[in-house]
Amino acid sequence: MSTYPPDGYSVLGSITWGTDIYPDTTTPNIIGEGSIKVVSTAAAPGGLQTHKVPIDELAIYEFSIIAKSSSSSNPAYTMFCGVNWYDSSGTYISTSTTHLNVVGTSWGNYGGILAPPSTARFADMFFSKAATAFTLLVDYMGLRRFWRGFYYYDSASQTITNSTWTIITHDTKVYDNGNDVSAGVFTCASGGYYHFDAGAVMGSVGAGEYLRIAIYVGGTRTIDGDVSRNDAASGSRSQWARVSGDLFLAAGDTVTVRVYDDHTGTALSLGGGQNQVYFMGHEIR
Repeated sequence: MSTYPPDGYSVLGSITWGTDIYPDTTTPNIIGEGSIKVVSTAAAPGGLQTHKVPIDELAIYEFSIIAKSSSSSNPAYTMFCGVNWYDSSGTYISTSTTHLNVVGTSWGNYGGILAPPSTARFADMFFSKAATAFTLLVDYMGLRRFWRGFYYYDSASQTITNSTWTIITHDTKVYDNGNDVSAGVFTCASGGYYHFDAGAVMGSVGAGEYLRIAIYVGGTRTIDGDVSRNDAASGSRSQWARVSGDLFLAAGDTVTVRVYDDHTGTALSLGGGQNQVYFMGHEIR
């Protein structure tokens, strides 16, 4: 047993340390190799805290603990976990806290997403369990920037009102790791630079008619995409339109993809399918 915590961590309260609980020289970097054994008693409650690290302005952060109970006779613990936020001078601002249920004797990844105060520039992370005996193995505990991204498409056709910029609803999710999109509307949760791509296809566009596409921020058309015109002398055709670009967004800004056609007859519809009508975006690192 070592009487000192490993580099990068500090002791909370009076705890006993054991390092290299599951050493494995044949399989480097497996989960559990070099894990930390944290022992706490009712008389001497303890926990673990990371050192203070710098964070990015206007970013969202993900905190994570890879841990498990070391005892099958008492395999579940409700841990008090939190992140302390500090300003540019290192002065404490506030703490974001939550409770994590560490269950079972198999390794689990526990954590969540947090938005720092606007003035935060440093942070540290901790967990503890006051006045309760526990023995917990911790393989990793840390804070990392959460990079938001999404990809949606239309699985069914959507009717577009003639001569009207219409939001594409994008009803099918491929992924959305921040849950930032609803009914085709992306709401920015963390200010910064973002890249967006979108496309649409419309069938039966008449001779001389066109399909347009654009990216809107709020109610303002901000990035114009293709103007796809049927240049045939007669007859209708399918027309494709694409748009992409980078935007600097503030938290709370909304982004939509809208299309416009100058058809004068019965309203036309967009096609459906992942490779035809789509909307994707991500933060720029």
